[in-house]
Amino acid sequence: MSCGGPHETPCHDVMHALVLFIDNELQDSGQVQALNIHFQECPPCKGTLEQEKAALSLLQSLLGRSCQEAAPEDLKAKIFAQTEELAAQMNLLYQNQMGAGQFGAGQFGTSQFFSEYTRTEITVDGVTQIIETSHEIRGDFSF
Repeated sequence: MSCGGPHETPCHDVMHALVLFIDNELQDSGQVQALNIHFQECPPCKGTLEQEKAALSLLQSLLGRSCQEAAPEDLKAKIFAQTEELAAQMNLLYQNQMGAGQFGAGQFGTSQFFSEYTRTEITVDGVTQIIETSHEIRGDFSF
């Protein structure tokens, strides 16, 4: 793929970085600028860029409409129960290793963590925005 003209960044290198460029995952601002210049100078590569963006947008749209199911409540309950059991086992192990008689009341406890993470990708006119949110709730219980 080339328009036949000389470029500072060869078409071959541009195609290898295309997906990272579209996903805004390139960390080097110089590389991003070089790719932008290349797309301005090379119509075939710019056409490929637009095709890939359109395909990605279509795929994201299709996946976004069809993959919106929540975890079943029984799965959540099993995970919670296993986490509680693991916390109890770890606490018991800690008490056995440290010698429970050495510490006063209230120095042992359990912590519960509830975490939620969401990632939303929105593409408008070929520009993808990624919105990530994370929430953590911690509860400490002494005994």
